[in-house]
Amino acid sequence: MDDIFGIKIFESPYCNRIVSVRKHKKRHNQSETYHRRVQKKWTKRFGTRTEKVAYLIGGQVFGREMLIMHPEHVAILRNLDV
Repeated sequence: MDDIFGIKIFESPYCNRIVSVRKHKKRHNQSETYHRRVQKKWTKRFGTRTEKVAYLIGGQVFGREMLIMHPEHVAILRNLDV
């Protein structure tokens, strides 16, 4: 795919992010240290999953904005006929 709205689009199967399955909700009376410690335990207990993402790289890096997307997202964009 060439570009959309002046933004060059590339596809990469490496556009993944690892996230925790469950997130610990930080309450107002909990310290940040406590929240991070509990989140670490929840990640160990409930595990992680990979999430397909897209990254926008600004124009100051390569002279033109680029959008790097997972191939599944690019396939959805192609089906939209934008």
